[in-house]
Amino acid sequence: MRIIKPDELKAILAAHKLWLNNERGARANLTDADLTDVDLTRANLTDADLTDADLRRANLTGVNLTDADLTGADLDFSSWPLWCGSLKAKLDQKQKRQLLYHALAVMTPKERKKYATKAGMAFVNKFHRRKDNEVPELEAK
Repeated sequence: MRIIKPDELKAILAAHKLWLNNERGARANLTDADLTDVDLTRANLTDADLTDADLRRANLTGVNLTDADLTGADLDFSSWPLWCGSLKAKLDQKQKRQLLYHALAVMTPKERKKYATKAGMAFVNKFHRRKDNEVPELEAK
């Protein structure tokens, strides 16, 4: 895991902003970066490389993750941005399962039955926190 100091992160984000504007700069490469507890509020991480980054408890409020690669990143206890800037983020199966579990968990059983298929429920119940019985199995009753 690569430790990123606050000043280094600030420089990476500034260079990334320039790169996004087709100016001098560089695409943000945060591969294998330790970003636990980091406040990234409203950062523009469009097309950034966050593969295998540790984003546990990171504040991602308002972050633009369009085309950002988060494959293998740990998103546990982070705040996922629920706006269009996160719709095209590249996620792995574990992350998709995690997000879907949370979306279905806030639905009533009646709503879940309406939206969830048998295959979808089998997928979501393989959520990594489910395997350790930390969260209940979801059913589409």
